[in-house]
Amino acid sequence: MGPLLIELLSLLPVLLFLFRRSKAQAPKEPPTVPGAWPIVGHLPLMARNRSTHHLLGSLADAHGPLFTIKLGTQKAIVINNSQLAKECFTTNDVAVSYRSHLVAVQNMTYDLAMVSFAPYGPFWLDMRRHVN
Repeated sequence: MGPLLIELLSLLPVLLFLFRRSKAQAPKEPPTVPGAWPIVGHLPLMARNRSTHHLLGSLADAHGPLFTIKLGTQKAIVINNSQLAKECFTTNDVAVSYRSHLVAVQNMTYDLAMVSFAPYGPFWLDMRRHVN
């Protein structure tokens, strides 16, 4: 055997170890529904269906109670299970309360000073007390 072949064979286990470790550490995301268009996402699918809840119900039957669809360029997670929804909104409420900050929304809402667009924090909690 040549020295090059021995070096390649000794490098193979290291590469396999690194590949497996990178896959194990990757964050697990819910499955994405196939068929999204590049810019508009799944909006054409939703437009041609007679009602959105029937479409999401059939997608839940096919992909499980937790999946991702694309609404335009933004991803949206669909939860179709009462126990998962309760866990998201009670146990993990801070983790799922993030709202994306678009420049247009920031300009139109006076630097995110409205309750529905403000990030979760002391300001949002104070505003929520005033609204309720």
